[in-house]
Amino acid sequence: MRMCCVWRFVVLVSLLVLSACGTTTAVTEPATATAVTEPATATAVIELATATAVIEPATATAVPKPATATAVPKPATATAVPKPATATAVPKPATATAVIDPATATVVVDPAMDTVVTDTATLELQPFELQTRAVQVLLDYYGAINQKQYLVAYALLVTPNQTLAQFAAQYENNIDSRLWVGAPEVDGDVVTIAVTVVTAVNQKNGDQGSQWTNETYTFKNNLITNVVIVPTTQRNEPAPDQLIVKYYDARKDFQLLPMSYTLWQYNGGASGMSYTEFADQRLYPDVFVGEAQIDGGAGTMEATVPVVEAYSDADGFLRGYSYVFCGTYTLRSSDVPPFDQFGWQITQFNIERDYKANLVLNPKLKLSTKYELNVPIFQKLMKSGCTP
Repeated sequence: MRMCCVWRFVVLVSLLVLSACGTTTAVTEPATATAVTEPATATAVIELATATAVIEPATATAVPKPATATAVPKPATATAVPKPATATAVPKPATATAVIDPATATVVVDPAMDTVVTDTATLELQPFELQTRAVQVLLDYYGAINQKQYLVAYALLVTPNQTLAQFAAQYENNIDSRLWVGAPEVDGDVVTIAVTVVTAVNQKNGDQGSQWTNETYTFKNNLITNVVIVPTTQRNEPAPDQLIVKYYDARKDFQLLPMSYTLWQYNGGASGMSYTEFADQRLYPDVFVGEAQIDGGAGTMEATVPVVEAYSDADGFLRGYSYVFCGTYTLRSSDVPPFDQFGWQITQFNIERDYKANLVLNPKLKLSTKYELNVPIFQKLMKSGCTP
């Protein structure tokens, strides 16, 4: 009986154990249904990862190829643009602009840029600008000779046919020179100027004399390329009042500006302007010149010439004059040989061109729109010392 109970107990325990294992394995089955881990191990993810073999575009983006392709060194070496750089060794325009003659310093090499910088202002000049520069060079040339600065004058000659010592000896007996500069002739970039020169010189016997010459100068690139000098005879100069008429007529014509400038003493220097500055100040008035008053002095004669300048408006005499100015010019001449051959020269002028106080605004000055009717009025002005 007791044995039977023990056996039953053993069987019961076994059943309990078995039922416990069954329930756990039942649990483990869904647990082992770690088949869920298969999608986890379903390295399908790894396939995505490997599929991210999409790394191929990445490795493809190993873009080294375009990188190596962009080894763009080729365009870089291609852009070794040194070629245009060396090409821009623009010495070609330099050598081309060698047309400008290096001596003129119009071609400048900038070592920093290794390129040629050209003064384009000197390449394509209008005839007026070319002649203005040439006249200034001529006056500088003779100014240097008169001041015994022979090296300065010598440097303005492109190809001297003398040494500096020979050139200086040619002019060492000169005391002073006066120039009458003619109308320049322009042919392309070449300017030719004829000039009459009278020079006071020290003679071998100790006396002073004069030499008259007609000289022709050729200019290119602001330098003298050729000089022709031939002897000539003395020229006759007009009276002071006629010289002033000549002066105004010449100032209206740019071809004759050099002649009007050298009517001033010291070959234009007494005007207080360089020739370049003088040429920029053009005058276009109707001029009424009075009779010169001449006074003598010790070795010098002085003339005072009254002048009225009348400037028309755009419609000319149909509407009368816009501005009228009145004043005087002073001229001097020596009566001591050989300087008496220099003739009359303008030394100063006294005309106040004040546009606010010009005579047209003065009610006492009753001007007509007819040219001939104004002459008596202007004559009266000149005689009255510019008082209306």
